[in-house]
Amino acid sequence: MACDFTASSAAVLPVPARIATPARTANPMKLTLVVRVLSALVFVGFGLASLVLPAVAVEFERYGLPRRRVLIGVLEVAGGLGLLLGPTPRWVAAAAAGLGALMLGALVVRVRLEDPWYALLPALGLLIVNAWLAARVWLHAARADGGQPQEVQASDHVNGESR
Repeated sequence: MACDFTASSAAVLPVPARIATPARTANPMKLTLVVRVLSALVFVGFGLASLVLPAVAVEFERYGLPRRRVLIGVLEVAGGLGLLLGPTPRWVAAAAAGLGALMLGALVVRVRLEDPWYALLPALGLLIVNAWLAARVWLHAARADGGQPQEVQASDHVNGESR
């Protein structure tokens, strides 16, 4: 028995105009939020460890940065909190960029000490993640602003108050 595939029989089957896939329907900023939270937790943890754990103090001695340990720990905690609690996307992007800069410094220290390549991976990974996060949040904020950076003109303020 032969099947009749004519135009009239094909018209009976509905053909979806567009098949929804998770990549098309997912909110891309959800990934950004997950990365923000994970990066923040890592840096708050590392920062607190830098401030209180003797083993981390020994590592800073090895790095040749014993006096910078508290500063770096405070910057890591502040950056992590900035990722979590930043009042605006620009603040979040600045926190991510600052944490990326700290990781660039960590890479330089590890290379100067001639540490094995695998010891570079955490700092390299966190540098890449935070550079991506800073760019993504900054660009998303720029698109939300109409694609133009907002500049404040002196004429926009009268007696110290915004119009």
